Amino acid sequence: MKVNKMEYLPRDNVLYGNGDFNISVNNVTKASAMHWHDYFECEFILEGNIRHKINNRDEYIGKGSAYLLSYFDSHSVIPEDEVKLFKIQFNENLLPDDLVHLLLLRDGGCCCTFDEKEFEYITGRIERIVNEDKKSEFYIHMMTALITELILIIVRKSGVYAPSPSPSVVQQAQTYAIRHFREHISLKSVAESLSITPKYLGSIFKSHTNMFFNEYLNGIRLRYACNLLKHSDISVKEIAYDSGYSSVEYFLDVFKRSTGLTPTQYRKNIIK
Repeated sequence: MKVNKMEYLPRDNVLYGNGDFNISVNNVTKASAMHWHDYFECEFILEGNIRHKINNRDEYIGKGSAYLLSYFDSHSVIPEDEVKLFKIQFNENLLPDDLVHLLLLRDGGCCCTFDEKEFEYITGRIERIVNEDKKSEFYIHMMTALITELILIIVRKSGVYAPSPSPSVVQQAQTYAIRHFREHISLKSVAESLSITPKYLGSIFKSHTNMFFNEYLNGIRLRYACNLLKHSDISVKEIAYDSGYSSVEYFLDVFKRSTGLTPTQYRKNIIK
């Protein structure tokens, strides 16, 4: 399962939702299938214990833990007993640009466990969010501030979000690629959006990432395509166009050269 836009987020148990975020409290009694999202998601475990499968690893976590997932992180939640989760689903419009760059360029999600005092503070902030009066003045601003604080608490506690050593222009190009890979973009169009020359961007990008921009862009598109092949039954043709490729033939060629398999073979191997 994938979700492309915030307006298509699941509405069950949603306490509040707009174009930038949804908040909900969920009682989890059944395991969720492995899935992923095109938006950010963080969950705080308020009660119970779960087996959390994220990408290629398992985590056994319980009350007092939280995890933050970025674009393309595949995960499933398997309850060990009765579980209660506070969930925030949000897009990049919610956060400042520097934090968006940090989260988008971090690969693999993160999980952290808070001590009793820390989690008491967190549950207090959650109660503020849940009980905030929607009719009160500056409601959205207050909600945005409280949610951003919770996200920053996870980022700080995880200790894995070290700033990228790459120059700001390279990070901006990477973030632009992640945000717009399904569109018809190129080194030239990205350079124009950053008000620099394609030659300069290509040179500095290669020197700091050890790959050409088009290689980086293809990597993002292929990862997206692989997730669609794993978690959906839409056609290879649809996947090609949805992943940003202008022709199915080119997609098939790139996919085969990268994985050694055709998309159909890749899908069959995953299902086995």
